[in-house]
Amino acid sequence: MLESWTYEQGSGFLTVLDQGERRQATAIEVVTSEFLNPGAAKPSAETGLTIHDTLLDPMLLVSDESDGPMLRWVAPTGKGTLDLVRSDQCVTGDRWYPTDPERIADVQAALSSLGLALGDVVSVRGLLELRRRGYLRADYDVELIRQKLLDVTPRSAKRVLAEPYPYQAAGFDFLSLISRESLGAILGDEMGLGKTLQAIMLIAAEVDAGRRTNLVVAPATLLGNWMIELEKFAPWIDVYLHTGAARTGVAASLQDHDVVLTTYDTVANDIGVFVRVAWNVVTLDEAQHVKNAGTKRSLAVKRLPRRVSLAVTGTPIENTLNDLTSLSAFVLPGYLEEGLGGVDSRSLDAAAELSELIAPIMIRRRVAEVARDLPERIDRFVPLVLGPELSDRYERIREDALASGRGSGLAALVKLRQFCCFPGLVDDQFPSYVPTPKLQALFDILAEIVARSGKVLVFTSFLGSEDVVLEVAKSAGLGFVNRIDGSVPIADRQPLVDAFNQSPTSACLVINPKAGGAGLNLQGANHVIHFNPEWNPATQDQASARAYRRGQSQVVTVHHLYYLGTVEEVVMDRLLEKRRLSDVALAVAERQGDQPDIARALSISPMSRG
Repeated sequence: MLESWTYEQGSGFLTVLDQGERRQATAIEVVTSEFLNPGAAKPSAETGLTIHDTLLDPMLLVSDESDGPMLRWVAPTGKGTLDLVRSDQCVTGDRWYPTDPERIADVQAALSSLGLALGDVVSVRGLLELRRRGYLRADYDVELIRQKLLDVTPRSAKRVLAEPYPYQAAGFDFLSLISRESLGAILGDEMGLGKTLQAIMLIAAEVDAGRRTNLVVAPATLLGNWMIELEKFAPWIDVYLHTGAARTGVAASLQDHDVVLTTYDTVANDIGVFVRVAWNVVTLDEAQHVKNAGTKRSLAVKRLPRRVSLAVTGTPIENTLNDLTSLSAFVLPGYLEEGLGGVDSRSLDAAAELSELIAPIMIRRRVAEVARDLPERIDRFVPLVLGPELSDRYERIREDALASGRGSGLAALVKLRQFCCFPGLVDDQFPSYVPTPKLQALFDILAEIVARSGKVLVFTSFLGSEDVVLEVAKSAGLGFVNRIDGSVPIADRQPLVDAFNQSPTSACLVINPKAGGAGLNLQGANHVIHFNPEWNPATQDQASARAYRRGQSQVVTVHHLYYLGTVEEVVMDRLLEKRRLSDVALAVAERQGDQPDIARALSISPMSRG
C-alpha cells in the first residue's frame, strides 16, 4: 500500500462519492503501481486519499431485485465486497482502488455483444451466456435465480385432466419459463416420476395459447404410449401420427396439427420435409437416442427449425460426459461445444465443470428426493406397438386360431401370449438376435436402473422367455444377474434371494411367477417389471408383492409392458377392471369373465391400429 500519494491532473477531474459527499479530486489514469512514481513532478492538487497498489478484479454479480435479476459490478477487497460506481476505479472512505482495464474491457465487450448494461434486468438467455463465458461469480446461485424468474404466474395447465404432484407442477413452471424465453431444457427426472405428463402439460399450455405445430420425436416402441397419454390427459388436442409407409411427403400436411408424433428414424429419413416446417416446441422422448453427436438421427433433430427444444430422458449420461453435451447442443445450440476437446470426458473435474454449466437448463429430481410427494408404489404402464412385420406374424397366428374353431381358443390364446413375450417361442423362423420393441423397452428400463444402482425383479411366464430376458439383462450391464424358476431347487432359492438383496451393485432376478411369485422376500428391489401381463390378476399382484410389502423402505416402481392391439391389451384391461371391483364382485367376475375375455382377445388385431 502506498500512503498519501498525490498525483497530477492529467485526464480530467473525476467525481467520486465518499460517504454521501461530493469531493473533487485531480488524477491521472492509474492502472498499475508502476504509474505511481515517487519521482513524478509536484502535483497541482492533493486528494488526501490512500492509494492501494493492488489491482481489483471486478466481477459481475446478479442481484435479486424486485423486478428480476439485475447486473452489478462488484470487487472483492480485504474488507468485503465493494459495489463499483465506475468501472475503472473505486473510492470508498479515504481509499482509492485501481482496477484491471483489460478485464474491464473484456467484460464490457461481452455485455455489449449481448445487448446488456449494468443495472439491466437480465433474461435467462443472458444469464446463461454470461455464465458460460465465466463472467458471473463462481458462487452464483442457480436455484435462487431460477426461483426468482419463476416468480410469475405460469400459463395455466388447468385443462390437463390430471392432478400433478407438487414436483410435477414445479417442473411445468420451469418448462413454462423456458418457453417464455424461447430457450430449451433437459427434463431429466428419474424413471417413474412422470416426465411424459410434464411434457404434455407444456404442450397443452402451448396449444391453449394458440401455438400449434408441436413435434414429439420418440422411439417407435413408445408412440402408442404417447397416443394414449395425450388422449388421457388432453383429449382436445389434435394429434397426427407421421410414420409408416403411407406417411405424407408434404410439409404443409404437418403444419395444420397441434401435435405431430414421429420416430427418430422417420425424422432422419424425412429431414427434407421436417426442415420446411416452423415447429413451436420440439420434444425428444428418450433423448439419449441422440447422445452420439455424429449419428444421422442426432444430426437430423438438431436441424429442425424450432422455437423451444425439450429433451426428455431419465439417463442424461449413459456412458461419458459427451452424452450430455450432445443433448445440450439440441436444447440450446451454441451454449456448449459438442464434445469436451482434449478433456477426459470421464474425469471428475470435467464433470464438475459441466455440471455448473448445465444446471440452469436441466431439471432433475430423484425418486428419493420427492418420496414425500409419492405413493409407496408407482405403477408405470408401457404400451408398445408391434410394428408392421411382427403384426403380420401375429395376425397369421390369430387367423389360424379362429379358423380352427371354438375349441382351440384357449390354446391359441397361450400361443399369442407367447408370441408377445418373444416371437421365437412359437416361430422357429424368427431370428433370436432380433431386438423386438418389448426387448428394446426392457433394455432401456434396465439401463436406467443400472445408472441409478437399482435392483429389479423381472417376471416372465414362459419357458424360453427367461433366457432371452437374462441375455438382455446381462447386456444392460447389471452387476448381479440370476434367475429363479422351476429348474432351481427350492433349497437353492433362498441363497439367491440373499445374494440379490445384499448385492452392493445393481442387480436383477428373472423370475417365473409360479416359482418365485409367492413366499420370497425381495425387499432389496425398488423396481418390478412384468415382462408380460398375467391372465390371472392375483398372480401378478402376488408377484409385485415380493418387493412391495410391509417393511419396504423404498418407493417401488412397477413397470407393466404390453403390446397394443394384441391379447396383452385385453389382459391389461382385464387386470385393471378386476382391480376396480370389490372382493365379492371379483369372485363373481372370476367365474363369469374368462370366455368373453378369451373371445375378445382372439378378435383384437394390431392391424386395426395402423
